[in-house]
Amino acid sequence: MPRRRQRHLHVMLSDGEAAALGRLCEASGSTPSEAVRQMIVASDAAESAGGGTTVVVLDRASYAKHVRCVRGLGTLLNQSTRSLNAIAKAVREHGVDELDLLEAMEGAGRLQAATLTGVSEVREAEAAIMGRPTVRGW
Repeated sequence: MPRRRQRHLHVMLSDGEAAALGRLCEASGSTPSEAVRQMIVASDAAESAGGGTTVVVLDRASYAKHVRCVRGLGTLLNQSTRSLNAIAKAVREHGVDELDLLEAMEGAGRLQAATLTGVSEVREAEAAIMGRPTVRGW
């Protein structure tokens, strides 16, 4: 449940500052009040983390995309680990035909390759996020 806000702030802005706030709100899908509150929280977090620390605040769309990527990577990692465990168990318990083993290992290899590709995409997305200030508004 959101906290009840009891303080009111009136801020005078130049035309340029108001336009910049408008662009920020449009890009992040937030209201001016949400954007200002998020900047205050980010500033407070940076100060708590040691003053000179950079805090990246994400807009809703970027945050959701990042979460989907990381969840997808977790799923791929679980699937490849499960495949490798099943292969190891089959080899231990029953011995496996060479062709069956090769096919199973190729499947696990594809999952691992997809995981590595996903890790690269997440790293690229994080680099892009670090290059531009955004506001996460939820």
